[in-house]
Amino acid sequence: MGRIRVLDDVTASKIAAGEVVDRPASVVKELVENALDAGASKIEVEIAGGGMTSIKVTDNGCGMDRDDALLALERHATSKIARAADIDAVTTLGFRGEALPSIASVSKMSLRTKARGAAAGHLVNAEGGQVTGVQVTGCAEGTSITVRDLFYNTPARRKFIRSVSYEAGLCTEVVGRLALSRPDVAFVVRQNGRLSLQTPGTGKLFDAITAVMGLSVSREMLEVVWEGEWFSIEGWIGKPGLTRNSRRHQVLYVNGRYVKNYYLSGAYDEAYRDLVPSGRYPVGVLHLKIDRKRIDVNVHPSKMEVRLDGGRELNYKVAQIMRRALRDRKIVAEVKWSDAAPMSVSGKSASIPAHNQSYDRTAPPVQAGMQWQEEAGCYDRQLRLEPLAHLAPTYILALGADGLYIIDQHAAHERVLFEEYERKLKDGHTRTQVLLQPLVLNLDPGQEGILREYWQWLSGAGFLIEEFGGSDLLLRAVPAGTPAGEEEELITDLLERLHKDRPVNETGFQHALVASLACRAAVKGGQKLDPAEQRVLLQRLAAADNPYSCPHGRPTLVKISFDELAKKFLRE
Repeated sequence: MGRIRVLDDVTASKIAAGEVVDRPASVVKELVENALDAGASKIEVEIAGGGMTSIKVTDNGCGMDRDDALLALERHATSKIARAADIDAVTTLGFRGEALPSIASVSKMSLRTKARGAAAGHLVNAEGGQVTGVQVTGCAEGTSITVRDLFYNTPARRKFIRSVSYEAGLCTEVVGRLALSRPDVAFVVRQNGRLSLQTPGTGKLFDAITAVMGLSVSREMLEVVWEGEWFSIEGWIGKPGLTRNSRRHQVLYVNGRYVKNYYLSGAYDEAYRDLVPSGRYPVGVLHLKIDRKRIDVNVHPSKMEVRLDGGRELNYKVAQIMRRALRDRKIVAEVKWSDAAPMSVSGKSASIPAHNQSYDRTAPPVQAGMQWQEEAGCYDRQLRLEPLAHLAPTYILALGADGLYIIDQHAAHERVLFEEYERKLKDGHTRTQVLLQPLVLNLDPGQEGILREYWQWLSGAGFLIEEFGGSDLLLRAVPAGTPAGEEEELITDLLERLHKDRPVNETGFQHALVASLACRAAVKGGQKLDPAEQRVLLQRLAAADNPYSCPHGRPTLVKISFDELAKKFLRE
């Protein structure tokens, strides 16, 4: 007997599920996409236990009769295509016929559905991919699918699931992306009974962006509309001051499908070239309609990857369209990086006495981190620098024993403050700075999931955050040393850094916190320091454990040696 055998359907379904269903968020994605394909105008998602306990998706779409409800749980059964040629013209989000059977194979599923105009609905129960019961039931028109005990029969997959709050945040983030793809559909998401996302379904993309990302983001965005021979584009892009430290907030849709594509992501880089600092990424939501003959969506079961015919041309044209939108509104000539609007703060404020406006919003970042007097320090004598001049906007020219040095005052101050704050945190000398006017935070789903995942460490580091109803949170206190007026930006930057770095221990978390705090508290570019302040800053930098780079890896100084100067003046 040969060694090769045909796998049974249950085993094959579990293997297929590994490609389609890797965590609760992927289940939510597939179920909501099915609801959209069914013509729903309202979709409700209920999540319990981060999606591992249960996920329920209810829609008011076309529903199914008994036969279709049973066929929907069979592998490769679909109403979207009938033959291979249909794939090239597919307009639905799903078409493989793999999602429901894959989900059913690794969970306990209940499917309740009623076709439009039908007298009654049907309830289908399945466990581990096997139908366990079918019965007639009363229900509203549409479909409601409940998935319980996800991965109950695949314990290896459960080991890679993260915290409840993190997984719940990913689930809501997925719905947010789908809501941005269909602003004409009203979405509601609840986590353990608590409302975490709601969109109005007005059909206006701007309204959906406001609901998902917050008003503080949408009001800092510009509309983009363009139509060409083989593709059109519409959406909203952020002003140069609205940036994040990852591409997570660059949302792209091709023919209504959320996608990731190298060329389209690169268009952002080209459009904002020389408009945003290195390491910062603009925010945007763009819908592209492309001739179906030029794209291939059948690349991966997740359907998030697409191949583009003419990708380089598309990259260039999309970048030019975005660049033109920025230029037409004179944004290019009026860039002010300090005007960045934080994504996670709604602009609402609690009914608590107003913040003391007598606080100086410019001087404290420097003075709070260092004392402006001469000090004798045991610093590297090679870095004993004497300031010569202040070079606008943010550089100090200094004389050293071996040449001239140009110091980035912001990066240098960041390094000094980073090491000072880090030592205090490691020594347990953390203090809390209570806000006179607490801030109401309206976080996007991903940010909220990150915050809840690191809640305990945030509290131990000096943050005091409380529930404030719905998806809102109240920020009452921040770590001591946070400059007045920088509290919102601090929490936003920290959450972005935690999302990007994913620290798994408290040391990694503290590094992210201290780096964010030092960046916010450091002297800003363009803030002129007098000679005494320059001298103290250089002394503190020389005393640092690593005076040569800031916490982000950027250089704090550049040296021009005397030997190099001699070469330039032909004095070798």
